[in-house]
Amino acid sequence: MVKKIKKITKDNMIERFIELNEKTTLFMDRITQVLEDLNHNNKLHKQAIEINTQATKEMTKSFSRIWYVFLIIVLALVVLAGAEKVLKVLTIINGSV
Repeated sequence: MVKKIKKITKDNMIERFIELNEKTTLFMDRITQVLEDLNHNNKLHKQAIEINTQATKEMTKSFSRIWYVFLIIVLALVVLAGAEKVLKVLTIINGSV
């Protein structure tokens, strides 16, 4: 089997070169768009992380304030319970005198 060799003229080569350049340009435009989309998504992701970090810091501050209030309430209850025992002891002492 003998293959026929197709003669390529200078004009054919130029046309083919132009077609390939057009395809390359189209391909590069698509790549550029994909990279821009990825960059945009990356920026949105960074913004979301910053917002979540800030919310976590604020939540931590709120919890620490709640713990302080809880601690104060517990201490107040302990003081009141101690004061109640002291009053009972005083009434027993005063009752026996």
